[in-house]
Amino acid sequence: RRIAAIGTTVIRRGETGHGLVLVVRGQLDVHAERSDGARVSLEAIGPGDYVGEIGLVARAPATAYVVAVTESELLVLDAADFYEVAGQFPLLWAAVAAVASRRVLEQEQRLRI
Repeated sequence: RRIAAIGTTVIRRGETGHGLVLVVRGQLDVHAERSDGARVSLEAIGPGDYVGEIGLVARAPATAYVVAVTESELLVLDAADFYEVAGQFPLLWAAVAAVASRRVLEQEQRLRI
């Protein structure tokens, strides 16, 4: 468990190794920057939601910033543990991959506007 104070950057675009971050309490904002430097809010993440799935599924650096909007309690499942659990539960892998795909498409659309 980890507590993120208001304004804490939980995930920074371009970094790796965040794992899957589940929100127990609080709210996170996912945002990115367009090529012109404008900040675009992509999604509000609350209790029961998670972030970090794109990096896990693609085995790539984070595609956005995630910042705590309120004090947030988070559970972090590191990549090795996630892959172990997902290997035992293929439906978990499929569900997380589906969310990752949806979020990548939505992010691309919002950043083009």
